[in-house]
Amino acid sequence: MTLNSNQEVGSRSRIRLSPLAVGVLAALVIIIVGTLIPSPYIIEKPGPVVNTLGEITLDGKDQSIITIDGEAPEAEGQLNLLTVSIVGSPDNKVGWFELLPALFDHRQQILPMSDMFSEGESSKDREAANKAMMQSSQQAAVVSALHALGEDVEATVTVEDIVQDSAADGLIQAGDIITTVDGEAVTGTSSVKQRVVEAPKGAELVLGVVRDGQPLDIAITPDWNEEASVGLIGVIMGVAYDTDRDISFDVDRIGGPSAGMIFSLAIIESLSDEPFLGDLTVSGTGTIDDGGNIVAIGGLPQKMWAAEDAGTELFLMPVGNCIDVPAKLPDAMEIVPVATLGEAITAIRNHRNGQDNQGIERCRAELAQVAPVG
Repeated sequence: MTLNSNQEVGSRSRIRLSPLAVGVLAALVIIIVGTLIPSPYIIEKPGPVVNTLGEITLDGKDQSIITIDGEAPEAEGQLNLLTVSIVGSPDNKVGWFELLPALFDHRQQILPMSDMFSEGESSKDREAANKAMMQSSQQAAVVSALHALGEDVEATVTVEDIVQDSAADGLIQAGDIITTVDGEAVTGTSSVKQRVVEAPKGAELVLGVVRDGQPLDIAITPDWNEEASVGLIGVIMGVAYDTDRDISFDVDRIGGPSAGMIFSLAIIESLSDEPFLGDLTVSGTGTIDDGGNIVAIGGLPQKMWAAEDAGTELFLMPVGNCIDVPAKLPDAMEIVPVATLGEAITAIRNHRNGQDNQGIERCRAELAQVAPVG
């Protein structure tokens, strides 16, 4: 066969994309890359809300959150435990594109992963730590509640370890049982800490300890921390409590220490001769120690919004979290910062009786005291 010189052998076709199509393809590439490339951030969102005076469904069964001496509490109102949902972990990192919605949602917060996970810590490690903190929080909640009710709780405070080159090094030994500080009986780890940090600079304390069954009085001068203006003795303490009450909790799937205050309030409400809650819906967050002191927690803004979603009338928060109060606040509930369990009880009674509480203005006063003068 003879081919004409003007005849083409084969042909090439060229696809021309419109500017719109190019833009769509570019956007798809950005989305795919942004989703697949991991970021070093996590997202905090408002989590589930649990009424500690109610029930929770676990494995298809309804179980009481708190059981006291074999009985479930009965109450008209609610004392809500608040949680934060965390999106992202060292094992399952969030893509860059997944962070975008949180940038435009005041109910969510983007944080560096290092704020939640220490170096080398996995999700399972964190889960185990949160479970341990929850158990410790429950123990402290029981003790502080029973103390508030005037019930006896026997505490055995044991020295677990000594900080090297501290005031206690060479004087206190691991295994010592601390029974008194300057003659005052020890009621828990918080009572030891409080007496140490309140001692004036250079003051000598006398610790009553039991070592190998023998009582000893040990004079010790706390090291002075200039930055915090407190004394430190350098002991790591553990504590065991003995009480006639049988109080248990069913919150295995919730971790961390921040439910302590609400647990204490629920126990007091359940055991008090004159319950204080009535039909109020109260939500709160705050770690508690065995002396009834309320300590700061994480995720405050997200817990505020979770509380609002639950129809909360009164929200209780630690004074120590005043610095974390967001600029935009829920407007459907009263917000009251508290420093102790007693203040939390008073706040509930005041709200129920129509009396004023020191609200968010307390935070402004607290922050004004620590603000630098320039």
